[in-house]
Amino acid sequence: MKKTIIASVMLAAMLLAPALAGAGILIDRVVAVVNDEAITWGELYSAMEFELARQMKSLSVEQKKAIFEENETSFLEQMINVKLQLQEAKKLGLKVGDREVDAAIDGIKSKYSMSDEQFAEAIANEGMDVNEYRQRLRDQLLINKVLDVQVRSKLAAPDEKGDSGDAYLRLRQIFIAKGPGAEEKAQAVMAEIKAGADFAELAGKYSEGPLAASGGDLGQVQKSTLSKEFADALSGLGPGDVAGPFETSKGIHIVKDEEKTNIADSDAEKRFVEAYSDWLRRLREKSFIEVRL
Repeated sequence: MKKTIIASVMLAAMLLAPALAGAGILIDRVVAVVNDEAITWGELYSAMEFELARQMKSLSVEQKKAIFEENETSFLEQMINVKLQLQEAKKLGLKVGDREVDAAIDGIKSKYSMSDEQFAEAIANEGMDVNEYRQRLRDQLLINKVLDVQVRSKLAAPDEKGDSGDAYLRLRQIFIAKGPGAEEKAQAVMAEIKAGADFAELAGKYSEGPLAASGGDLGQVQKSTLSKEFADALSGLGPGDVAGPFETSKGIHIVKDEEKTNIADSDAEKRFVEAYSDWLRRLREKSFIEVRL
């Protein structure tokens, strides 16, 4: 499981004070200001201590100090970028609900076949409690949302019959198995969608498919590989549109077209990285950033 940058400032102070006692650095001094928010020395060094813990396990105090000094600039830049993206999400009024966090955690536990107790133990081994982990995960999901709005949704896509290759769709699905009340359940879900409910949250709550825990995310799907039922239902659909309910031999489907591209996965990733880097550069240019290292 990928580590997250989170730990308490007091813990960092206790861990690092012996190594830096003679360095003349105040634990709580501000090392950067990002618009109207500050990043403290303690936050920066707790992040480094957490991320580099295994690398430094058998090192001496002086060796640890040297590694911290070598990495503090790059770590601070990462923290500034994260704070800028969270601030942008707040400006746009974006939020991540508890159900979305629950669905993401359920997906992690399912992927690694972990019980609630095993999950809590794994989090504790990383130096966090469940509440700290939930907050970090909430921030990650929120950043993903702001990237959906500000980057992914604005990527230009060639015409579907252009020379760039077969079309790809990025889809989410709510799947309902056939049986008594299935059609009524599907119609009730559609009513919530039309009322403005978040599709991913609804997928986590109602979908009976294996991807419910991830908000029904099917990822990028090559259009030419879709079954006839899916292809017909999705015909003419644009990014953000929802198709369904429609039936296949497997059950009832409600599908959302998150985005459409006409490029292979590697090209799509390259385009995203370029667009993200450009957006982040412009975000930094319009923001007030003062580094005080």
